[in-house]
Order: sequence, then structure tokens, then C-alpha cells
Amino acid sequence: MLFKREDIVNFSVKIGCKRELHTKGMVVSVLGDVVCLATLSGDYQDQIYYMNGIKSPSEVYYCGAYGNGALSRIDSGNRETQKNSAVTLVNGKTNFIYFFEKIHEDSDFFYFHGRYKYLRYEIVKSYNPEHKEEILFHLLFVDKPF
Repeated sequence: MLFKREDIVNFSVKIGCKRELHTKGMVVSVLGDVVCLATLSGDYQDQIYYMNGIKSPSEVYYCGAYGNGALSRIDSGNRETQKNSAVTLVNGKTNFIYFFEKIHEDSDFFYFHGRYKYLRYEIVKSYNPEHKEEILFHLLFVDKPF
């Protein structure tokens, strides 16, 4: 299924997200839960990081936000890194991560990958020389709430 960026924003608002799409396309609900993860900007292939170049949304290699003074990349007390740690609040029953991928770099159209629940994360070494480390989120595809 293909969507325009505007469709993603409207869809996100409809399911309870703020209209603002945060850095790297993370959409956070009013309660702080991440229900969408749509990477809408960046200079990497297809606008989304995948572990070892394998396009499997179950392993999302996500650079996340770097917060000044944050204790770690998953520091819930830091405003910037809250965007990263919020993903861990997704439970796959009432809160989901939704994946959208650009069909090509210059396109405004995104392919809908489906709904995922959070399993765990790892801090891994970055392939980007400007970053020291990245976050690898492990997710499970969820067809419907259970």
C-alpha cells in the first residue's frame, strides 16, 4: 500500500499521534507512546536504516536522537533521547510501531510495511563516522491486536 507523506501524517493523527513528525520521522502520541516510525528524512538508502543492509523491518537500525547530557541513547530523563526510549513503550496490544518506507529517494510516496511490537534493543557501533553508536530495535510483526 502506498501513501503520500501527508497521508501518513493524517493517518497518524487519526490514531492519536501529534501532528508533528519528530526527527527521523518518529511520531509520538500525546501519552508519549510511539505508534508510528516513519523515517522521512536522511541521506541513506530508501530513507531507512536496516541491519547489514537486509530489508527486514524486524531489525531496524535506527540512528535516533543524540541528547546533550543524556546518560545513554535510551535515557528517558532526557528530552531528546525520550524519542528513542519511547519505542520501548510499544506493547503490540494497544500501541504499535507502523513502518513506512520511501519507494525511492526523491519520492513523496511511502510503502506501508505493517504493524510491529517492540521486543528489545541493542546499542551497536555506528557505520556513520559522525556517530559513535546507533540503536538496533528488534521488533515483531503483529497482524492485529491480540
